[in-house]
Amino acid sequence: MTVQPAFADDISLFISRSRVTTEGNKTGAWRFMRPAYAEKTAPCGAACPAGEDIARVQLLTAAEQTGAAWETILRENPFPAVCGRVCFHPCQGACNRGAFDETVSIRQVERFLGDAAIREGRSAEPVRPPT
Repeated sequence: MTVQPAFADDISLFISRSRVTTEGNKTGAWRFMRPAYAEKTAPCGAACPAGEDIARVQLLTAAEQTGAAWETILRENPFPAVCGRVCFHPCQGACNRGAFDETVSIRQVERFLGDAAIREGRSAEPVRPPT
């Protein structure tokens, strides 16, 4: 049970004070600053020797747009089914997901997309971006 002071005179007038700098609190003008958006390449895309847009391929594959994902691979790599089998996958070593649970098997996704394109009879001509 705590005892409440009966009068205002019973409250201590001493206020604790720190002799350390408050710069670590990051108070003040920082509240009015906005974060800067910097577009960066994903670590897996930067580690890919073929230079594929792995993030876009993963996004399209997750959305079950295998045709669009396959065409995205063809912009940089004319042999997705072959590379899905023989690539030494340095992109998987650079995958951020490895810090949480396990890396995304990018090589298996590429192999899946290549095999699906072969089953569907898609042409293997590289898609060239418009000039």
